[in-house]
Amino acid sequence: MMRARFFEFSEEQLAFRQQIERFVDREIRPNARQWEEAQKCPREIFRKLAEMDCLATGFPEAVGGAGGMTECLLMTESLAASGAAGVALSVYAHTA
Repeated sequence: MMRARFFEFSEEQLAFRQQIERFVDREIRPNARQWEEAQKCPREIFRKLAEMDCLATGFPEAVGGAGGMTECLLMTESLAASGAAGVALSVYAHTA
């Protein structure tokens, strides 16, 4: 099956995705099971994402954001793949 390609990610978007994936591997994935069982999303995750300037990704830079919907979706995709659905949903709810 052949897939249509409607757009390609920019170099900046690909770098952003890699940054988030490294963050997920380092900070979230090792704790995902524990957080899911406890039904918690540590505030520390928000602080660390804020330090990386990732909490305003759902808004374009023109209005004070840190990207746009594509960056928000790239971050949400990486967070959702972490195994910590509660963290992914919490971050998405506060950034989109």
